[in-house]
Amino acid sequence: AKRNPKITNHFHDQTIKRERVEGEQEERAYTDAEVQRLFMGKPLEGQSMLDVMAVAALTGARLDAVVDLKVDGCAQGIFKFKKQKKEKDERHVPIHPDLHELVARRIKGRPPTADLFPDWPGPKPPSKKPRSSYFSKRYTKYSSDIGVRDEVAGKRRSLVNFHSYRRWFITKLERAGVDGDLIA
Repeated sequence: AKRNPKITNHFHDQTIKRERVEGEQEERAYTDAEVQRLFMGKPLEGQSMLDVMAVAALTGARLDAVVDLKVDGCAQGIFKFKKQKKEKDERHVPIHPDLHELVARRIKGRPPTADLFPDWPGPKPPSKKPRSSYFSKRYTKYSSDIGVRDEVAGKRRSLVNFHSYRRWFITKLERAGVDGDLIA
């Protein structure tokens, strides 16, 4: 059907302000105690899950960017994470010294185009779900099993979830006095 040029977009530049409900809580960063508990637990997936968690916790990267890392995305002491959300370019993040052993173990003898986390394959076609979807389900079960959740009645998601590593990392950088532009 042809569009009528005389009809304008009535929603252009419109916003709806959502009223805050008193006592409503936002999703939050993990506490140090929660991070410690998560890393001291024994997920069924073992080191495979702990490795993804460690990269997220020490880079602030989103889950999908971590799971999608390639061997050549770990070169010269820098992670190259794919573009996420509204980012214009891939994100370059220094590899934290505590991750050097993990990276060396995962890239050893593997071609540059290989997945860093092949143990977390994506869904089979025709699914359009992100490659990280299976990890996300397993992680939610793990964090629930060890009691690292912050459930609120009526909310679909816990106030802490995998993205809480990103919030935790950002909080640590802010408290260390790292410049906001560098954090971004």
